[in-house]
Amino acid sequence: MDGADVAEAGVEPGAVGLFVTRWALLRPASVQSVFEDAALLGVTDVYVQVRGRADAAHLSRLEPRMEHLAAVDSEFDALEAAVVAGRSRGIRVHAWVNVLTLWRGDEAPGDPDHLWNAQPSWRLSDGLGRHEPLNARSVMSYPVLTFVQDLLADVVGEIAQSVVSGVVLDWLWLPESRASGDRLWPGDALSVEMYNAETRRGRPGSAKERARYREWVGDRITMLARRLSAAAGARDVSVVVWGGPDRSRARLAAADAWALQGVADRVLCFARDECVASAWRDVVGAERVERVVMVGRDGDVAAVRGVPVEADLALFAYGSLFDSADPMQPRDRDGREARRDSISAALANRVPTVEQP
Repeated sequence: MDGADVAEAGVEPGAVGLFVTRWALLRPASVQSVFEDAALLGVTDVYVQVRGRADAAHLSRLEPRMEHLAAVDSEFDALEAAVVAGRSRGIRVHAWVNVLTLWRGDEAPGDPDHLWNAQPSWRLSDGLGRHEPLNARSVMSYPVLTFVQDLLADVVGEIAQSVVSGVVLDWLWLPESRASGDRLWPGDALSVEMYNAETRRGRPGSAKERARYREWVGDRITMLARRLSAAAGARDVSVVVWGGPDRSRARLAAADAWALQGVADRVLCFARDECVASAWRDVVGAERVERVVMVGRDGDVAAVRGVPVEADLALFAYGSLFDSADPMQPRDRDGREARRDSISAALANRVPTVEQP
C-alpha cells in the first residue's frame, strides 16, 4: 500500500500510537512538525485531540472553535491538516474526542455559544442540585439525557466525515467519585425522572437503590457508546480506559462488553503495569488492546520495552517528547530530548513474546 492507503487503513498488529493534545495544533506549520517528529519516532498512528472541552479543532457547525485557535486563520482546520500530513507520511490519523467533558480549567469559557454558557443545565449535578465547580480537571456533562446524547452523536458523525482512520472516544465514563458513594450522580430531576419512567422504582434512597440507579446510568452510557459507534460509521472506534476491566466498570463504562460486542474495535488502556494490559487482552483478545504508556513517569522506558513487539503500544503524549505549546508540557528541553532518545531506543528494542526460530 502507498502512504495514502496506509493512512486510511485500520490499525494493524504492532502499531505504535502517539497522543497529540490540542496545544500542538496551532497552525499548519506546527501540524507538519508533529507528523515529521512522529515519523522519525516510528509512529504508525497519531491520535489528534479534536474535541477537548466541548469545543472543536476542526471547522464545526455544532461546537465553537477552541479558544487557543481564536487568533489563528478562521479557515484553518487542524483535523484536515493532520489528515493531509498523515497521508503524506503513511501515518494513520485518529480523531481523539473527549466525550463527556464539558470544560476544564479554573475560568469559564469566554464564548457565549459554548455549552457551559449556552446550556448551564447540562452541567452535571448531584442529588442536592450541586453542580461540579470549575477546576483543573474535567467538569462533566450529563451522560444519560437523550438530548445530550443526540448532540454528542452528531458531533462524532461530523468528525467522522473527515478522512480519518478512526475515532478515539475518551472520557466516556464517570470518575469514581461520581460513580460511587452516598451522593447521587447524576442527581438532577430529569435524569431521575427518566430512571423512574423506565424502572418504576422511584427516587433512589437506600444504598441498594443507589446501586440500581448506577447500573441504569451505566446502561445509558452503553447506549451512548453504541450511538457514537454508529455515528462513526466505517471508522475504527477505540475507547480509552484507565486500569483494568474492573476499574472501567467501576466508572460505569462496560468497555470490555463494548469490545466483545463490536461497539468498539479496540481498547486503549492507560496502564503502568503490563499485567493490567494483559488483563484486557485476556478478556477481549490481544488484537483489541493497545497499552498506553504515560511518558515522563518513572519506568516509562522499561514499560515501552516490556510491551511485546507484536502488541499495540501508544505514547502519551507528544508534548512530553517534543516542543509544544501545551501548558502541561515539561519545561526542561534537555530532559525531553533525553527522554525522546530513550523512548526511541526502547521502541527499537522491543522483543516478541515468543522468540521466533
